[in-house]
Amino acid sequence: MLEALSRSKEQQKRLVQDAGHELRTPLTNMCSSSEILTSLTIEDEAAWREFTAILHGESRRLKILVDDVMEYTAIETQKIHWQIEQVNVVAVAQKSVELLRGKALDKQIDLQLAAAPHVQHALAAIDRGRITEVICRLIDNAIKFTPPGGRVLVTVNTHDGLIEIAVADSGIGIAPENRQRIFERFTQLGDTLTGKPAGT
Repeated sequence: MLEALSRSKEQQKRLVQDAGHELRTPLTNMCSSSEILTSLTIEDEAAWREFTAILHGESRRLKILVDDVMEYTAIETQKIHWQIEQVNVVAVAQKSVELLRGKALDKQIDLQLAAAPHVQHALAAIDRGRITEVICRLIDNAIKFTPPGGRVLVTVNTHDGLIEIAVADSGIGIAPENRQRIFERFTQLGDTLTGKPAGT
């Protein structure tokens, strides 16, 4: 019991440290941009538009980070709520693909969905919003680590009597010795200073 409490406190401490590290960059950029904005005049239209755009982008990024921390906390404390309903799985996958279509096009990545004929109308008892979020995060991650001109393929099929959604890409991949590490919290492989896409 004492060991479990100690482990829980250590996890909470690490979460606060990790969250603080992630939040620092957007907050710093927002402070710098707002400080510059206070010194601009109406004649500096190009400049204030630029720094207003930075403020807008960083505030959205900050909201996403806070939402991620809140979501993680809800999962860790088992206070997450599910809204289970019968949902067309292919339709959910299609929506997820469309949500990321623009990001893929910006990076010149071919994003496609392939669904087996026998699952086109398959229903599953799932939380539509949370499954959509999971698929979107997987696609977003695939886009991040796939070079321009590459391909991301989302497939819906059946496997061992279950409906399976898979996301594959033509990116750098993960070495076999590192594949278990990707399930560790806040883990991202590669150089810690260069060549690593931003994200939580």
